[in-house]
Amino acid sequence: MSSPYDSKKPLKIAGIGADLYRTPSGIWGNPLDNVTIASFSKGLWPGTNIILPLLVANAAPPDQPRREITFRYFAPLVDGVRRNDLAGTPNQRSKVERTIKEWERYAHVSFVGPGPEDAKIRISFDPAKGNHSAVGIEHEFMAGVDAATINLGGVLSEPEFATDYERHVILHEFGHALGLFHEHQSPAREGVITLEASCARYLQSGWSALMVESQISSQTPLHWISSYSELDLNSVMTYATSGQENILQELKHELSDMDKAYMVINYPRVGERRNPVYPRQGGELVEMDDTLWTMEYALTMAGLTTIGWPAERQQILERYAVLNEAHTNEIREIFGNWTKARRAAERTARGVAQEAAAPA
Repeated sequence: MSSPYDSKKPLKIAGIGADLYRTPSGIWGNPLDNVTIASFSKGLWPGTNIILPLLVANAAPPDQPRREITFRYFAPLVDGVRRNDLAGTPNQRSKVERTIKEWERYAHVSFVGPGPEDAKIRISFDPAKGNHSAVGIEHEFMAGVDAATINLGGVLSEPEFATDYERHVILHEFGHALGLFHEHQSPAREGVITLEASCARYLQSGWSALMVESQISSQTPLHWISSYSELDLNSVMTYATSGQENILQELKHELSDMDKAYMVINYPRVGERRNPVYPRQGGELVEMDDTLWTMEYALTMAGLTTIGWPAERQQILERYAVLNEAHTNEIREIFGNWTKARRAAERTARGVAQEAAAPA
């Protein structure tokens, strides 16, 4: 298929069973390397591992509603035939719409759909394509491409409600849409886990060596990252560990505390945290009391405490108190700089060499 990317903006699609698109230059990599995005400082992609926030990611002022991320269901072309059946059955669509409300509890965004033809996210359910998603603002870059930006091949029409596995798939791929990359590919893994067992299992399950390398064994370059946490094997963005578990036993189907904390910090909101969610086994929306997840609490969960780093914490809270778009960017930058310094100290303590700076 044709690509909207030039050789300076290679695309890496992330996800379980992802199809990777090759750029004209034949390079795999980060679409935002050396690119400045006007809506957030320095092309920022903060997150549990890495986030490439959508263009809607800046915080809404307290008196405004959530920023909307539109989505629609998409009938892909397969062998020249438009497959409407792969745009989802009522059950498949319901599973998606019920599950993605979980992200809205912590990120001040709203997934709105099914939406118009120019919706930011296009969702298909092609089992031959596995599960994959464009990452963050890559959805914007794919606006002119006749292809899905998220494929949920592992989400089936039956049963009526999402299984644990399907819930993992939906949360994981929409985590990519919010900008998260794979946690098990984080630089924070060095000296903490090894992935030989996971790689072997995925090879045995039918993955190619290239797929295993791109989605599991390769490590995200440190110079791509503006903020990242300690390795969080409870993250919904993790599907490989150093353990001997069956593949499916490794998959998380609930957001971890670190997933939640990084959403609160990077997609901030002011005011009461009460959010509507759908019960997993049916029923109408119910309101959840998430008032625990203040900015202060999220910073503490991320490790940025008053005792250890009072200056950085205070700088963030001062900007949060008068939140606007510029302050959101500053919060991300302060937090990102702190995470980099903190992770570097942890690497040194583990005896892991620091990664060399990116070439100029």
